[in-house]
Amino acid sequence: MTMTISGQRYIDDAIVAAKRVDQDYTVTVSPEFGYDGQSFRVVLDGHHSLAAAKLDGVVPEYVTA
Repeated sequence: MTMTISGQRYIDDAIVAAKRVDQDYTVTVSPEFGYDGQSFRVVLDGHHSLAAAKLDGVVPEYVTA
């Protein structure tokens, strides 16, 4: 299982609401990498789309950069 890491500290509720209305769940992530026997990827763009997807119970569309 790959863990997705987001370093975004502030999420604007208005942007998340707009993403939910538009059903924009596209999240750009780094290529997967391993560390200490685990698999990771980092959110590069789409933090608000990721939050919208979580609220809507939808699997985000991950695009690898």
